[in-house]
Amino acid sequence: MGVVEEVRSTLQDLLTPELRELKVRIEALENQQKQFRAEVKDQFGQVDKRFEQVDKRLDRIDQRFDSIDNRFEKMEEKSADRHEQVMSEIRRTAIIQELVERVARLEAERRPAQ
Repeated sequence: MGVVEEVRSTLQDLLTPELRELKVRIEALENQQKQFRAEVKDQFGQVDKRFEQVDKRLDRIDQRFDSIDNRFEKMEEKSADRHEQVMSEIRRTAIIQELVERVARLEAERRPAQ
């Protein structure tokens, strides 16, 4: 069994340094991967913050549009009220005009009879 032990020892002598080197490389790659993940996580965090800022801005814009919508609704209501007032006044004026014309006709009919 001396030969088997010698072969085993020789293989260990040849493979052990390479295995150690591979182990070091794997550890370096794992560290790079951890660093990369940390950087990506940080960048996504920054992107999330930016989206939150944009979201806040859009919320403010929505509030402004809501305010403008409310103003337009009030203006429409006032306009509708004023339109109704004007139309009512026009109707009254038309009625008065019609009455004035009737009175004028009646007076005109009465004058010749005197």
